[in-house]
Amino acid sequence: MKKIIFTALGPSTLLRAGIRHWALGLGTFFIFLVAIFLLSGCGMANQRACTEEAKLCLDGSAVGRTGPNCEFADCPAVNSIISEAEARAIAEKSCIKGGEALTGGIYNEGTRTWWFDANLNATKPGCNPACVVNENTKTAEINWRCTGLINIDPRNETYLIEKKSVTLIDGYNEAMITPVSAAKQITRYFGNEATGDFNNDGKEDVAFLLTQQGGGSGVFYYIAVDLGGIGGTNALMLGDRIAPQTTEFKNGLINVNYAERNMDEPFTVAPSIGLSNYYKIVNNKLVEYRDTAALCTANNGIWSEEFLECENVSKDWCERNGGQFEDCASPCRHDKAATACILMCVPVCQFQ
Repeated sequence: MKKIIFTALGPSTLLRAGIRHWALGLGTFFIFLVAIFLLSGCGMANQRACTEEAKLCLDGSAVGRTGPNCEFADCPAVNSIISEAEARAIAEKSCIKGGEALTGGIYNEGTRTWWFDANLNATKPGCNPACVVNENTKTAEINWRCTGLINIDPRNETYLIEKKSVTLIDGYNEAMITPVSAAKQITRYFGNEATGDFNNDGKEDVAFLLTQQGGGSGVFYYIAVDLGGIGGTNALMLGDRIAPQTTEFKNGLINVNYAERNMDEPFTVAPSIGLSNYYKIVNNKLVEYRDTAALCTANNGIWSEEFLECENVSKDWCERNGGQFEDCASPCRHDKAATACILMCVPVCQFQ
């Protein structure tokens, strides 16, 4: 028979044993709580909401943060010939001077141009200037991007179109073509504004395009001017169903750039032939300007009257003005007696 031995324990011994078991149980419970917290924390991290930020892309669009790491989404691919850094170098050389600055660049794939907002010393009311770099010609110029004009509203003015007075109201005019016909002639403000003091009276003027459509399928484009303090001028036609591009004012001339079709192409073909027309205000009347020598000089070219050539202009300008472009002519091409010539290319636009 086994003996059962009972040991008498004092009150202090029992108390210490109870505390020890209570401490072990509390520690286990604490570890369990920590484990739950960590697991729930990881789950919350994987499901956290991303901050509402936007990253501006080179094509003008914006992307936000997404995914488990809240990283910015990829921007659309930009197929630019020159990088933003190269475009900025051209912009800084051509558009700004001491104390002026440019912001980050935005690429326009449609026009293949880089746009840099410009903080310039000179300002114009209602304008937000940008330096625009053409990636094909690698040239830059200021686009003032004027959204409003003081005391000028070309949408509410009277113009002389094909010897008839046409008054636009909110950019629109509707009139019967003949008293006995139901057909109507619709005239609309199109836009493509260029601003400047065209008649040297100290007041700002605006040139713009408008369209006119009658009973047929043609849509005829015109250039017109609203002279500040004087009113609307006559309008001159550019063409039927053309593709307008830009309207500019520099060196005293209004320059309208647009695309047209070849003479033998139907209107179903998209316009693809680039053209430039130049205009000026004479006695408050809009007239076309076709002095090739002056146009060459106005575009920083060097004109040769003897050979009908304009040196140091772009291919785009040359072809728009009906010239034949050679990008690498010899500087000694007209010196028949030259025995040696420097190895240098001269861009030349030749007119016949």
